[in-house]
Amino acid sequence: MNPSDYASSIGVVKSLETRLLTAHKLRRIAESANDDDFARALADTPYASRKFPDDALDAAQYEELALLLEKYLVDASLREVFLAEHGFASSLAAIKVFSEGDDHYPDSPSTAARRRALIVSPGQLDRTTPRGGVSGVSALIAAVERQRFFGLRPPLGEICRLLTAAHAAPTAVEADFEAYSAFFSWAIAKVAAFPAAGRYFRIRVDAANAANFVGYSALGAARGARSPSKTDFFDGGFIARSVFEEAASAGTEPSELFQAARFHDYKKSFAPGMSGVYTAASASKFSDDAASDYWIKMRLEPFGFHHLCGYAHAKKTEIKNLRIIAAGIRSRVKPDEIKNRLRRAYF
Repeated sequence: MNPSDYASSIGVVKSLETRLLTAHKLRRIAESANDDDFARALADTPYASRKFPDDALDAAQYEELALLLEKYLVDASLREVFLAEHGFASSLAAIKVFSEGDDHYPDSPSTAARRRALIVSPGQLDRTTPRGGVSGVSALIAAVERQRFFGLRPPLGEICRLLTAAHAAPTAVEADFEAYSAFFSWAIAKVAAFPAAGRYFRIRVDAANAANFVGYSALGAARGARSPSKTDFFDGGFIARSVFEEAASAGTEPSELFQAARFHDYKKSFAPGMSGVYTAASASKFSDDAASDYWIKMRLEPFGFHHLCGYAHAKKTEIKNLRIIAAGIRSRVKPDEIKNRLRRAYF
């Protein structure tokens, strides 16, 4: 890869970046007292007249970002992997939005598991759970298939094959783990010739493991001690999977684990909540914030694919933040708490 190959895309990306909402703007929007104030706060943004959640906006942004990656990612391997990540994430996000509605404020660590159980089988368009619950891998295959309901294009065939090739799993949690484990392994191997891309996916693995560790700790405290299962942590990160497993088995608190020297680079990304305590809600930000921190740092490099991928991540994070704000306003959550839930903005 020659970094100068991406010179032609820099102007396009820099122009698009001027339309991104800054962290200061998002925090001001979060202070809206009601839906009318929220709409007025969006009047001078690209989201004027939009309501959240907005499936049409999701579909339009998906297409826009996919076309941008297709056009300007000149390296075939990078194009394939980041389009696959984009399609894979959008597919699962779409079904989760359909299942979860407008709730970004889970009331307990088990909420995510209950929400997964709402994923329905192909052909069903209501929010009911199939008789007998979710059938493992078929639940994720259904999630990918259901994207057609939202007008989204399918992810790359490679990711569909990864999903369908996953061995039969008895629960949705195990199916979820198998799908992401297969994706991380495939992506890291696919971008072996591109160290910057490899670092990004390894950071994603570390962030997923850190979030799972917080969730494991919360569930362990609620249900009594248990040993880590194979679906708790992924391989492939900078921090060995065994570090998380050993800490979980020893009953180490997240605040203690994340103070270790090996987590120094993630000090900002793996921050606790507003109260200083690690919760499922604060851990849900780890992946987004770790990715944002990486792409923000990579902006200092003058040329390269990272400008495109950083913008794509920033745009998706921006829409997620607006969803969180809208949900918080409707749930009458205090502005400071809404701000605490926001993901790291690109600017």
